[in-house]
Amino acid sequence: MLSTTSGLTKSIDLQDHDVRSVLCKELLQTLAQALLTNTIRFGSKISAIHQRGFVNEAKFEVNIGCDRVNSTVAKWLGFGSSKLAGRSTFLGLGCFPQGHHFELMMVQIWGDGLRAGFAPCNERDVFWFFNRKSLPRGKY
Repeated sequence: MLSTTSGLTKSIDLQDHDVRSVLCKELLQTLAQALLTNTIRFGSKISAIHQRGFVNEAKFEVNIGCDRVNSTVAKWLGFGSSKLAGRSTFLGLGCFPQGHHFELMMVQIWGDGLRAGFAPCNERDVFWFFNRKSLPRGKY
């Protein structure tokens, strides 16, 4: 970790922690391979979940997904409405077919309301992010 304002650098030893970068596509493929054929459906939308007594009626046994703000599942779980967090984040995945030369460690740089970093997932793919404090409305 590196601060652009103070020059402070900090390393965190992760030997006592099990930290892994997993590509979503590979995780879903691995989960799907463990199921019987035609028992998984991708890209489905849940339109309603009904509760009858102590039994929840739904047409799925497992829901894996990025429900997004104001989703049916989020409402059913009792999550409140969305609120501005005061930050904006951009995420990406850099793919290097010939391989990259980064060490398998996360790098994070911060300062003046900005934070950026990257973490290699494997020999070819690198996750990256850029996060900053949001500008007040009308100050663009």
